[in-house]
Amino acid sequence: MKDKLELTWEVDFGNPGVDDANDNPLARATDRLFRLGKPFTRLGKCFFMEPAGIVRWLGIFVHSAGDRTLFFPGDAAPNDYIRAVEHKSDRWNQPFQIDHLSLEPDWQSWHLTSGQSKEHLGKLATHKLDSERTFWFGMSVAAENLRVVKNTTRVIADTPVSDTDRRAEVFKQSREGAIFQMMTLNSGHQQIPPEGFLHFSVIVGSPGFPIGSGEILGLPHGGPFLAKPPLPPSEKVPSRLYRLVLSESVELEITVSAHAGPLSTNVVYSCAQSGTQAAK
Repeated sequence: MKDKLELTWEVDFGNPGVDDANDNPLARATDRLFRLGKPFTRLGKCFFMEPAGIVRWLGIFVHSAGDRTLFFPGDAAPNDYIRAVEHKSDRWNQPFQIDHLSLEPDWQSWHLTSGQSKEHLGKLATHKLDSERTFWFGMSVAAENLRVVKNTTRVIADTPVSDTDRRAEVFKQSREGAIFQMMTLNSGHQQIPPEGFLHFSVIVGSPGFPIGSGEILGLPHGGPFLAKPPLPPSEKVPSRLYRLVLSESVELEITVSAHAGPLSTNVVYSCAQSGTQAAK
């Protein structure tokens, strides 16, 4: 016998309305818990506030019970195709809908995962910056391709009557002590260039690892996904750094910056050293 589990999350900084679509970031991040009963240890929401004050989803990070670190991006709309370029040659060029990014427990590689974890794609290398920090991925995206946060986000799931309470309790515990990050651009440089894009560099380490210098890593230099050549990698770009303690064993450092564009695709995920760029 099935029960109906409903999760409602309300904020005062969103646009008026209700986001109850099954592809909203909260619905996707909790899918395996509510649908299959698979637990996770911690969930962290991240947002980006535009200079005009509109708040958008960056996405949700999850530390899974299997010790993987997952990222559910806050896409404005689903994408159903992917092209990946490695050293200027196509690695993938095929239909694929990215639901989330999955970082392996050893932090040495990650892959792309489709909805309900039905398909996995690739083994993408991370880059060890030093003994305590590992660069995971870079994400380049135009602000309008991030989902606008609504005042109410709702998740509705069918769950077994016998296990509804446990699944709800797992979610409740995953939020205890958790904080969300509201990210903005560097306070002295609050404008996104015309036709420009945002870039988020994500570094992972154990809680308390030394704060970095705000490295902007994983920009799509040299690839086919920028309509115009980007600034040289050595060029100084204003950025802002944020930290997110995801769990007792995982902390994230996210550097936010804005760059001249435009991108020729909705979003680009990049590796720091391998030259791999995946666009959808």
